[in-house]
Amino acid sequence: MSTKLFTFFLVVLFSLSVFSQNTGDKSGATIDGVALGMTKDQVKAALVSPRSEGYDEDVWLYDSLKISVQFNKDGVVVEVLSDDSTSILRINGKEIAVNSDINKAFEILGKHDEEYKTENVSEYYFKKLGIMLLTFADDNAIALLALKTY
Repeated sequence: MSTKLFTFFLVVLFSLSVFSQNTGDKSGATIDGVALGMTKDQVKAALVSPRSEGYDEDVWLYDSLKISVQFNKDGVVVEVLSDDSTSILRINGKEIAVNSDINKAFEILGKHDEEYKTENVSEYYFKKLGIMLLTFADDNAIALLALKTY
């Protein structure tokens, strides 16, 4: 397994374990049409049926889009992750895409609440907006878009 892919999975697991999960969309932000607080039916309307529906009721994977959607026990979206090169985070009429420059994202989102840096990645948390952006340490290009309830 490549170091970048392994690091990506560690970051996702870390973020899932560190922060509490409250439901509800904080910012109106979407990733490819999916927002925090949406129901499973709303997600299906936005992205069609997932590859993994029925396999895991609470985490839906979309292989062709490289998106994962996590639901709470009530069937409400609490996390959306994407590292697909075509994925776009939309907020307040602005767009932030995977592979776009992190500094342009800062111009749109403002100052981040928290920042975690390791040898391999940098994570930028905008908790009031429910957004996390990840870059690899040697690059300013956004490698992962995330919406998450904090």
